[in-house]
Amino acid sequence: MLITLTLLTTLSAPAAAADPVLDALEAELNRASEELALEGAERPYYIAYRLLDVHRVGMTAQLGGLVGYAEQPDRDLGVEVRVGSEVFDNSNFQSNPYDNDNGFGSTSLVIDDAPMALRHDAWLETDTCYKQAVETLATKQAAARRRAAGDELPDYVPGPSQSADGGAEPPPDAESMKARALQLSEVFLDRPEVERSVVYSSSETGRRATLDSAGTRVVEPVGELNVRVIARGRSEDGATVVDHASWTVRGESWLPDTETMVAEAEALADRVEAWRELPLFEEEYVGPVLFEDDAAVDLFRYLLLPALQGTPPPEQPSQGSRVIAFSRNTGPSSSTLQVRRRVLPPGFNVVDDPKADAGLPSAYAYDMEGEPAEAITLVRDGIVRTHYASRTPGQGAETSNGHGRGALNRLIRGQAAITTVEAGRPDRARRVRREAMQLAASYDLDHYLVVRRLSDPSLAGEGGGAMMNIGGSSGPALPAPLAVYRVYADGREEALRGAAFASVDARLLRDIVAVGQAQTRTFLQPLDSRGARALGGMPTTLTAPDVLVSEVVLSPSRADVERPPKLPNPLGKPLADGE
Repeated sequence: MLITLTLLTTLSAPAAAADPVLDALEAELNRASEELALEGAERPYYIAYRLLDVHRVGMTAQLGGLVGYAEQPDRDLGVEVRVGSEVFDNSNFQSNPYDNDNGFGSTSLVIDDAPMALRHDAWLETDTCYKQAVETLATKQAAARRRAAGDELPDYVPGPSQSADGGAEPPPDAESMKARALQLSEVFLDRPEVERSVVYSSSETGRRATLDSAGTRVVEPVGELNVRVIARGRSEDGATVVDHASWTVRGESWLPDTETMVAEAEALADRVEAWRELPLFEEEYVGPVLFEDDAAVDLFRYLLLPALQGTPPPEQPSQGSRVIAFSRNTGPSSSTLQVRRRVLPPGFNVVDDPKADAGLPSAYAYDMEGEPAEAITLVRDGIVRTHYASRTPGQGAETSNGHGRGALNRLIRGQAAITTVEAGRPDRARRVRREAMQLAASYDLDHYLVVRRLSDPSLAGEGGGAMMNIGGSSGPALPAPLAVYRVYADGREEALRGAAFASVDARLLRDIVAVGQAQTRTFLQPLDSRGARALGGMPTTLTAPDVLVSEVVLSPSRADVERPPKLPNPLGKPLADGE
């Protein structure tokens, strides 16, 4: 264990290698732990620093040209200050409608290994977080005095101090990234029916570290490379579709070859062009739906993963308090299913192991609170057994299980890492489709529906709509399908556009009646509920099977649309001599 100014350790513990950045931050953290105090206020009982020390490369390309490019080292520090006690402190309390983590913050650090400059930046942010924590604790205490019943769970459950150095990932070949992005963007030069296209590529490599006042000093490598090709099409009636091809990997060696990626970009353009001519979904459908390919993964991504998050949502002032709030939570979580509740049919298991594959960007050995990663069984035989848990306990997840993840300036919450939905031996595709047709007949239908891709909410701004929804989400938990297919008894498929799911939640998963082959995808989960950029978030890997759901309701979409551009796309205009 590391020797610090305030903690005694055994003489046999190995000394940590000199590290000017971590040593400077640790020195300032120890000083704050010993001396930080406001007159008449409680001192911090726990302080944590979370360092993200990385090399970032980011670029945007369109139609064979660069729109933007940036490459730089970046060093950010997250600060967590807890005042009060482990039973009751300032954390996880929404003192106003615009913020809910007072006592948690972040700041940029100097990129030079200058100890006093590093300590200076950490000192200022720690002081700010401490003062916010003191103020929030007083507000939370006042709210607790108004409340008729108290919370039986503590606000924080500490873990043992940890010491580990996993090193850092080297930076990528920026020129190779640039050439790839340009080549992918050139695909759309001869696709005038694609109204807009863009390629985003970003890389973040280096290390993250967790230091705390209990003696933890853990370093984890960071390796993440994202490529996303986005295309938008517009039909004659003004409706738009935004589709994408995306790759999230640990580094360049994990990407497919460029020819394969170009082929997927071409397939994306084909889908967008074909979508423009599809007939509209005009009547409500009630009956069986087969979720295949990416849509199968997304079904579990949007319905199952939120239902297994164990960290409670932010507490709000009690009813009757003179505050403004966007919404009010009425239970342990607005979406979390309680332990010993059925979420899937018998025979289904859900496991998560952050160490399952070190080659994935979602893999880690220690979470962001310095807890060792654990393999956990969240669902056994279809029934919830535990939740993703951090050091902030919830009902059914009262201690951390090494799944604390999140943004530097926010409370760390229990989150998925590498999750696998297991459903036993898959059925043959022919059998699944036969069962779907039999179910459709019981609804007096001569067809059933197949959904293969869902829209991505993080791309809302790419379609010309609002970039984020302030004040919480509305509508169904499952995004609209990009295309729905009617499938008839003879195997004939008819693609449609303009459908939307009726309001659904995790209970829909209990209606799974058949399973097919498993699909695996790594994607970016938003770090913040207030919205997500096209490239931004927390790498998460999910493996899930194709599934047949016995009854789903889809209705025609009533989205507002904009008239198409008056002039034709210049990409479709033949060049004159000299142009």
